[in-house]
Amino acid sequence: MRNFLLFILSSICISSQSNLLGKENTITKNKLERFLKQNDIPGMSVSILYNGNIILSEGFGYSDIDNKIRVNPSLTKFRIASISKIITALVLMKLNELDSINIYNTPSFYLDSIPREKYNFTIRQLAGHLSGLQRNPSGERWDQLNDYTEQKFYNSLKKDELDFEPGTQFQYSNYGYKLLGLLIEKSAKKQLLIVKKIML
Repeated sequence: MRNFLLFILSSICISSQSNLLGKENTITKNKLERFLKQNDIPGMSVSILYNGNIILSEGFGYSDIDNKIRVNPSLTKFRIASISKIITALVLMKLNELDSINIYNTPSFYLDSIPREKYNFTIRQLAGHLSGLQRNPSGERWDQLNDYTEQKFYNSLKKDELDFEPGTQFQYSNYGYKLLGLLIEKSAKKQLLIVKKIML
């Protein structure tokens, strides 16, 4: 009898929680729709988790306005912009922990294509926006016509100058994190090759 009563109470709790979430989700969706219109945003995707469960996953607006394709949280891809920096920093420190990268070395220690004397800052300074690199590399576009390749990036490194002496100022730099990305890519490939050899 006790187990049966417990089952009924559990069912009531789940049902009432589900009803409550339904109401909250409706309120949330309405607020998000208003936010979309007020800020003239073409489309966005929102997913909310609670205790490890998805309680809301909804697309709002359009991923393609011209063709009237609506945002689908499972399919629509968004640019994540500077969230990439958080991921880059996390991977960098993991590679440092694994002794694959030493953050107190200069980038030229790992990448031969970088002018050694010109860019004599540490990887730590690079990750902390203290390297002196300008915000963006010269020649890079920020539109759909952007065809900025790795080779063009290295060409920019050869001609661009530092804005200040490393370690003396803070300057947010996409440039620096592009360089970190190349450095991590080379180091991670080397690490993967080592692991592959060990496994074979």
